Amino acid sequence: MQYFTFLGVGTLPEGYEEALYSFEDNKEEIHASKYVQSAIIEKFQSAISEVFVFCTEKSYSLGARNIKNEIKTKFNIDIKFITINEFVKIEEILQKMDEVLKEDFIIDVTHSFRNIPISVTMISNYLEVSTKKQLKHLFYGNYNRETNEGLIIDLINQYENSKIASSLMAFDQFLKISDTYLYNLNDNKINNLMKGIYQFNHMLDYCEFDSCVHSISHNFCQSILKEKDKYILLTPYLKSIQKKLSNIYIEKNDAIKKIKFIKLLLAHNSLQIAITFTDQLIREELVHYYYFPDSKSFKEELLNKIAKESDFYDLSTDLLFFLNIRNSSKNINSKDYIVNIRNKNNNLSKDVSLLDKENINIFYIKIRNVVNHGGKIDQNIDVNKIILKCLDSIEKFIKEG
Repeated sequence: MQYFTFLGVGTLPEGYEEALYSFEDNKEEIHASKYVQSAIIEKFQSAISEVFVFCTEKSYSLGARNIKNEIKTKFNIDIKFITINEFVKIEEILQKMDEVLKEDFIIDVTHSFRNIPISVTMISNYLEVSTKKQLKHLFYGNYNRETNEGLIIDLINQYENSKIASSLMAFDQFLKISDTYLYNLNDNKINNLMKGIYQFNHMLDYCEFDSCVHSISHNFCQSILKEKDKYILLTPYLKSIQKKLSNIYIEKNDAIKKIKFIKLLLAHNSLQIAITFTDQLIREELVHYYYFPDSKSFKEELLNKIAKESDFYDLSTDLLFFLNIRNSSKNINSKDYIVNIRNKNNNLSKDVSLLDKENINIFYIKIRNVVNHGGKIDQNIDVNKIILKCLDSIEKFIKEG
């Protein structure tokens, strides 16, 4: 790991005085030194490959020689100094770190200048994204002059939770998270949560309808919410996510669950995926109630019951036109084998008149087919309204037909 730290001027005329440093996770292990850097290097000596010290011209002139001699004498490490202005902008810090950063890293903000402690989250986030390296520790040495003791606090958990909170906020708003390489953390519960969200996003990207819907469960956020005091930064986002998903995971009927899921997509502007899933849902429920009315829900493996060579898309397209749900100026000729299958399995158990045929036909002609063939949807068409009418129509067909 590379270690980035700061050298201040100290508050005494002679600079820093020796203190007894310990770490928050092991207060029994004492490190005696004038410099918090010495304690941190001693603890992580086997892992630290380079040490970079940011300093101003004044702090360099007052303390560079002393800290360099101590680190060299104790640990045989040559530290590298990076001179910055006292009122340095974070862009300059980013540029200088970006030039040398090539491993996972530690930042110590004990003696950093002005706004740097406040900006360190932004700095570290940027570096993690731009270099694909990970901040492993974020230290702050809390020195007590009265007791001459310094407690070194690792703020990495708070930092990581702030990143996770930002991602959860994005997921809450858009049902998407950012790059997942940032979430290889030491906390298994957070790792499992982020892995679950990543898998959900993957299934959404590849339009895996069933997998998306059934991945939403009560346990999606629950394990972390049980320890809300530990994950206080994450709790409001998790509660919001859980609330919007609860309407889906409590639903027992698979088809209604899918309807609720598509409505959720529409509410989060995932329009193209909602169009694809609406098409899938219409087709599934037609095939379901025409060929398999005794089945609680539609599953594609049911097709083997009617013919080994049966194709879901061909079967559903045939029913759309055969049942006069769709109309076309062209002659739609179903494949002979599909017609034979339909004739042998004429078992429709639902009232098709409950379906909003006109609206479904508009959905296919002016929305779904246009999108599938790379066209542009007419700006005067209210896509959300048409899809919602289709969904309400299918729900009525399922419940009342």
